[in-house]
Amino acid sequence: MHPRSAFERLKSIDWLDDTGAFDHTGSRMALMREYLRRSAQWAEAIGATESWPFFDLGEAIEPGIHVVGDLAAAMENFLYQNVTRGSIRNTCWGVVHWAALPPDKLAEFPGLDDPYEPLLLFYERGGPFTVEGPFINVGEGMVLHKNVEDHLSPHPVTDLDEISLDYLDADENR
Repeated sequence: MHPRSAFERLKSIDWLDDTGAFDHTGSRMALMREYLRRSAQWAEAIGATESWPFFDLGEAIEPGIHVVGDLAAAMENFLYQNVTRGSIRNTCWGVVHWAALPPDKLAEFPGLDDPYEPLLLFYERGGPFTVEGPFINVGEGMVLHKNVEDHLSPHPVTDLDEISLDYLDADENR
């Protein structure tokens, strides 16, 4: 994904209306757990476990990576108007910086999945989250985040396709 495309996805999210969070509790819980799993794998691979879980992986992999010009200004303006929580701001910058990483840099870490796709889908299905102690509030549900080691499973939590995610929401609402 190109940094501009990543920014456009972030910009299309309704950050102020959390009604989607309640309609998509099941999928958002699974997507958050999948983000925690993937980001834990990356944090361990690059030696950044102390920054986990809501950090800018692009910056951690390629210190000093930046988006420039009008995209940087648009991103700052967007965050100023829509995103107040530091953990979410970090991950939004992480999404854009991740998209700016050169493919050869990512090739140094074979077998690791894009850490931000589950989080982008999470945001798209209902906006932000809040952290309350060891829990991540995702609307009508909570996800426990202990430490990196607890999230290092090699097995995905969920498929990221819309049918699978909708099934999780329907199952949650039964």
